[in-house]
Amino acid sequence: MRFYRLPVRVSLMFILIFPLTIALGLAGQFLFVLTAAIWHELAHIIAAWRFGLRAERMVITPIGVMAHIPGGEALTMWKRLFVLLAGPLLSLLAAGLLFFVGRAIANAGADYLLGGLRGLLYANLAVGLFNLLPFMPLDGGRIVSLLLERLLGALAACRVMRSVSKTGSVAIIALGFLQAALFPFNISLLCIGLYINKAAREAYFAQAFMIYKDMAVLGIKNSFRKPLRNKLWFATGAESLQSVFSRFNWDTFQTYRLPSGILLTEREILAYIRENGLRGSLTEAASALHACNNPLL
Repeated sequence: MRFYRLPVRVSLMFILIFPLTIALGLAGQFLFVLTAAIWHELAHIIAAWRFGLRAERMVITPIGVMAHIPGGEALTMWKRLFVLLAGPLLSLLAAGLLFFVGRAIANAGADYLLGGLRGLLYANLAVGLFNLLPFMPLDGGRIVSLLLERLLGALAACRVMRSVSKTGSVAIIALGFLQAALFPFNISLLCIGLYINKAAREAYFAQAFMIYKDMAVLGIKNSFRKPLRNKLWFATGAESLQSVFSRFNWDTFQTYRLPSGILLTEREILAYIRENGLRGSLTEAASALHACNNPLL
């Protein structure tokens, strides 16, 4: 199935669950949320298209709609933030617009239209606010992860977000059990919590894999039209390679100056790590890299 040249896939679980929502009398609410989720993802797609990225596909599942947009790492931080915020902002703006439209309709006496408008209003509000939660792989989690990369480095941010997302998924699962006890047959929060737990783990390993593909990272950095700034660190030489590597991020090149006057560039450090792993210190790396003939470079 295609939507304006965009491949759209419907998961098997969605096909199986939708008849159940009809049987339980929840089909209307389900469709409102689905409509709001599609608007939300289209906002991401349009924002990414503005910066030259194309969505590969859109997948419709029982707990949401996901657009796959490759190449986001090649954007600057502010452009990535714009793409991530586009979805929640549209959802909240749509909810605000529907609120004022509903008031105008109520004043005109057309009360028969209010039910559908309220349903869409609450659905957009729920989708917008829920996606701002700071858990991976939600928009809020990706935004927090992006900001933490600037403060802590990519690897450290990756580990922090894994812990935060795991804690958040456990809290949502607990609320899901409470919801199921109070409202039988409503296990939406339970499903969402389980999904976040699974998706956050997958996002962690995917992000860690991309970080360890160091030459790919350098290739992305070198692809920017405007050269990235270089950040100079004055090192003692005793810093572990693991701590140095955890500071690397997408938006700067890093250079370390040792007390001996030796300068170690990010490319040199990554070349050493690729051959020797993360064991050792900057001094050991400098000794190996600046030995005769420098065989690693």
